[in-house]
Amino acid sequence: MAAEPSTHRLSPGSKKALHKRYPGTDVEMDEAERPRRAIRFNAIKYVRTPDLMKEMRAFLDGAIGKHLPAARSLYRT
Repeated sequence: MAAEPSTHRLSPGSKKALHKRYPGTDVEMDEAERPRRAIRFNAIKYVRTPDLMKEMRAFLDGAIGKHLPAARSLYRT
């Protein structure tokens, strides 16, 4: 069994789609608060800070271990 936790990275296109699909969302999507990363074909995405990623990884790995003890965490987005 595997688990794939999501820490919510975003691109300008995904932000637009999320706002359209979930207009009242409270997910933080302020590009000014996130590091910018270049991905394939000169596209960009906005990610979480390294410190926040460490904190989120510890929390998510702990929750997976508690609720899904047979699962391995393979990938984080």
